[in-house]
Amino acid sequence: MAETSTHNGAENTGFVSGEMPIESQSGTFSSFMSISRYAGSAIALLVFWSTIFFGMRGDTWATALSTIGLGLLLAAALKLRGAFIPLMVISFLILGVLGIWLQAWRDVDLAETAQAMHTIFA
Repeated sequence: MAETSTHNGAENTGFVSGEMPIESQSGTFSSFMSISRYAGSAIALLVFWSTIFFGMRGDTWATALSTIGLGLLLAAALKLRGAFIPLMVISFLILGVLGIWLQAWRDVDLAETAQAMHTIFA
């Protein structure tokens, strides 16, 4: 049933409410919201891991496990399903292993390294 609207007391008969099908738009909106939830969660977890590991010099495995714990909380809160949880656990366990290698680079004092190189090549 078509309705007419009024604007400033004048009737506008050119506007008809509720006549267009929105099935394709609702599918697009649903897909966009789903991608936003999953991608936003992944970015938040990666920023969390990076901040704890590099910014606060956290332990490699404690950082990975706390990130997995936060990821499980996000998955429960945002109702993330499917492959999110297994992929999250696997990726942060890989980051834990990678963190062992990164830990050596993270703890290097750049000033001492530059001084040593200056001494060697001077």
